[in-house]
Amino acid sequence: MVIKHLFKHLVLIILVIINLSNNYATAQPTPKSSLTPESSPKSLTTPEEQQIQELERLQRSQEIEEQVEEEVDRTVNTVFETTINLINWNIGIINLLFIIIPIGGALAFWFFRIIIIRKLESDIKNKLEKQIEATQEKVIKSLQERIDTNQVEIDKLIRENTSKISEAEEMMSDIQNKINQLKYDLTESLERQKEFVNTFMNELNILFTDAQREKDIIVQKLSKLAPPLSSLPDTHQPDIQKQIQELTAELEELKLGNPQIFFTTDDYLKHGDALFFEGSYKDAIKSYDEVIQRQPDSYPAWVSRGWALRRINKFKEALKAYDKAIEINPTHHIGWYGRGNALRELKQYDDAIAAYSKSIEMKPDFFWAWFRLGRCHFFKQDNDKALEFLNKAKELDPDKFPKLLRSDEEFDSITDLEDLKQLFEG
Repeated sequence: MVIKHLFKHLVLIILVIINLSNNYATAQPTPKSSLTPESSPKSLTTPEEQQIQELERLQRSQEIEEQVEEEVDRTVNTVFETTINLINWNIGIINLLFIIIPIGGALAFWFFRIIIIRKLESDIKNKLEKQIEATQEKVIKSLQERIDTNQVEIDKLIRENTSKISEAEEMMSDIQNKINQLKYDLTESLERQKEFVNTFMNELNILFTDAQREKDIIVQKLSKLAPPLSSLPDTHQPDIQKQIQELTAELEELKLGNPQIFFTTDDYLKHGDALFFEGSYKDAIKSYDEVIQRQPDSYPAWVSRGWALRRINKFKEALKAYDKAIEINPTHHIGWYGRGNALRELKQYDDAIAAYSKSIEMKPDFFWAWFRLGRCHFFKQDNDKALEFLNKAKELDPDKFPKLLRSDEEFDSITDLEDLKQLFEG
């Protein structure tokens, strides 16, 4: 309403100004005419007429003012309503713009952002492509320069190496010729050496055959002179000991001169028996050990080893050898007999008597077991048993018994016994 009222007064002011302007123009004096008084009629007005005219003019002015005011009110109302409607429409448009502008601005910003990004991408891509092209050109140019330089060096090296290769080929040719000559010389030398070796081997085989034959002859002679200990223990034959010594010396000399000679286990066993009868008990043990190394279950080797160990007073080791022999062959009488001898030397008379009895059980006519059994009972001071077993031994070999009885020093102290005197006298 305030705006409407102000607008109305503004229009009135404008109309008043327009009316005053018209009145001012009317009140201006009319210019004098160029005509003479005689040419225009003379009109004269009185003061009353002038006042009446002025009043009429004022009245008309008021009427006009009222009409103008009415017209102004009507116009103002129309204009105001139109203006208000226009303002409201503009306000609606403005409000709509306030809604649309941010969205449009955002869309415009997004659109321009995309355009700018694409522009930047395009510029950067173009710039990078140009830089890449420039770099490629530089690299290609640099590589080409290097290739040209290297090609020159390569050509130079090729020429140098070609020359060296030619020289090397000549050297290789010379070397190959020398190698071929050396191979030829070596082949001839090998053929000569092969022929020499074949001749030497033939001669060696002849010598070996002769040595082997000689070895067999010596071993055969020894086996005749020195019977196996496993079958005839404690047999002394002084008359053939010298012959055995000579044969063993020949065999040792033959071994030293012909180390390739092959000795069988039987050869080592016979050689050991010969050394035993010779009295070389330690060498005999070495020979028996050769047999045992090749044939661990050799019963004769273990028994003979026991005899040799007993002769050098190693009674405990001898007992182990006899036990091993009995483990291999528990039914042979010599193993038990040897065990009894070792136990007797260790003064374990009860165990020795049991071993001798086992030997007699397997061979009732074994003279040596009866004789040793009588001695053990004598050592135990069981004279009745001693006489019983000694008489049995005397019955088995009446010729050997007196000689053996007189040679045994252990019986010297009992010659005063009446019963034993009969044994000595008989």
